[in-house]
Amino acid sequence: MKDREYKSILALLQEAIVVHARDSSILYSNIKAQKILGIKEINFLGKKSEELFQIFVDRNSVELKVEDFPVNIVLATKEKLRKYIVGIKRPDKNDIIWCKINATPLFTNSHKIDKVIVNFIEISERKKTGKYPIDVDEKFNQLIKNSFDIIVLLDSDGIQRFVSDSCEKILGYSPEELTNISVIDSMIHPDDQEKAITEFRNILNNVGVGGTQYRHKHKNGGWVYLEAFGSNQITNPSINAVVLNVRDITDRKIAEEKLMENEARLKELVATKDKFFTIIGHDLKSPFNSIVGFSDLLVAQIQGQDYQGIERYATIIQNSSQEAMNLLTNLLEWSRAQTGKVEFNPEYIELVSFINGVSNLFWGAAQQKSITISCELPHNMPVFADKAMLSTILRNLISNGLKFTNPGGKIVISTEQKNNEVVVSVADNGIGIKKENINKLFLIEESCSTVGTRNEKGTGLGLMLCKEFIEKHTGRLWVESEEGKGSIFNFTIPNHKE
Repeated sequence: MKDREYKSILALLQEAIVVHARDSSILYSNIKAQKILGIKEINFLGKKSEELFQIFVDRNSVELKVEDFPVNIVLATKEKLRKYIVGIKRPDKNDIIWCKINATPLFTNSHKIDKVIVNFIEISERKKTGKYPIDVDEKFNQLIKNSFDIIVLLDSDGIQRFVSDSCEKILGYSPEELTNISVIDSMIHPDDQEKAITEFRNILNNVGVGGTQYRHKHKNGGWVYLEAFGSNQITNPSINAVVLNVRDITDRKIAEEKLMENEARLKELVATKDKFFTIIGHDLKSPFNSIVGFSDLLVAQIQGQDYQGIERYATIIQNSSQEAMNLLTNLLEWSRAQTGKVEFNPEYIELVSFINGVSNLFWGAAQQKSITISCELPHNMPVFADKAMLSTILRNLISNGLKFTNPGGKIVISTEQKNNEVVVSVADNGIGIKKENINKLFLIEESCSTVGTRNEKGTGLGLMLCKEFIEKHTGRLWVESEEGKGSIFNFTIPNHKE
């Protein structure tokens, strides 16, 4: 802030202000000081207190030495002076006026005193009566000192010109550590700086609601959520500064974030419940309808000794039973995962033989659709994984490949070593996935079920289960697909213990 802006602010105050240089000479006095001391500004400038006043006395009317004048005490001790009562013999009067003085040093960047601000009020009448009631200014100072909020004088450059004592309780810094520094560059979280600058300017210009929220650095290195309110009540157009009331809202923000997390979790739980009801009420019921219906036909034909179509009916019953079993298995595993009852027990596994073992389970299903399953794998590849979860992941991805690949197609399972993880890919040349549906595959609240090439039913539950189990391994799952040209499901698995 420029000197003329300081002077404009000081001129507005009802408290007397005198600014001294480091050699104790007077640089500035406001109108109130000139009136109390009976000296015009032109006679103040460049003079020292001992040159202007014949006598300084303490509260017991004992004459003070020059070194005990308020400004000289501050220059010697480099400490603030508070509630210092002195009597001063004015040049234009024979009697002594009594003043209560505060004096504050201002330091350069090299920690040398640059100026001393002396502010005071006249208490002559109180001195005569012996009564010292707390005056309005004292009440105001106590109010600021005891406030739970931080009071800040912020200029248009983002420099904090005054910070109240509450900052130490909230931010860990003393007022001196936060005074005359740029709050924007050094103290506000980088993600909040642009927004805070805009809203501070709005406060300075009396635009908008007059408040902003941001994260301020704590002395311990953490971040504290603050909310600042203020309005520019200074009518002097040469001054561009604002008094802010700054409140610690960290607990409130934590509660809000927790509430948002709970809301998202509740939304997920509701979607999970709806998904369960859909699966139980329709998807799980459907294969049992086929099993019951064709079982009745099978029994009737056997009783009538009509054996035509028996093998076909038995095959349908077998496929429907397998479909129901797979769905029920996924449903139970997913239910346990949602309730946190799935234990994660990773161990070193030889991945190549493990994949071969899982893919062999689908030999019969692949034969029925004349689909080739090939494994393009190295000879040996250890990974650190949970066997049961890895088996579920592979079974679901291979099953999906069979479901959405046309008869005569192929599925290729491959692996690739990348840094500290292995990428496993299950690729097919089937019907592929529409671009707009790819992002919906792993969302519980989205319904993205596609009928297989032989009208096989699906729920999308298997992919969500795969995603959860892969994330348990700190891995990733992603899809590459083009409609009509097939899909590649990729996932990563660590190859060593973290």
